[in-house]
Amino acid sequence: MEIIPAIDLRKGKVVRLFQGKPDEQTVYSDSPQLVAQEFERLGANHLHIIDLDRAFGEGNNAHVIKQICRSTSLDIQVGGGLRSIEDITDLLEHGAERS
Repeated sequence: MEIIPAIDLRKGKVVRLFQGKPDEQTVYSDSPQLVAQEFERLGANHLHIIDLDRAFGEGNNAHVIKQICRSTSLDIQVGGGLRSIEDITDLLEHGAERS
């Protein structure tokens, strides 16, 4: 069995929403890159990232996802609001493995 950690991104931070409600969130870290690096240090090979801003139509966290791709060797899977081939291609070209 392989455990795949996940990071939910909102406004450049690692968050968790309560029952999926955007106005009820807990911020876990201001540094998603450090969280990803810690998962890697602990032995993770994969990371699932959800871009909540993109999912809610409130911008995106592509720059944060690209930083994580550059700063780790994790196999990154991205989800949340990817609605065009251009969005998918952009992330794949910058190191995401799956979207």
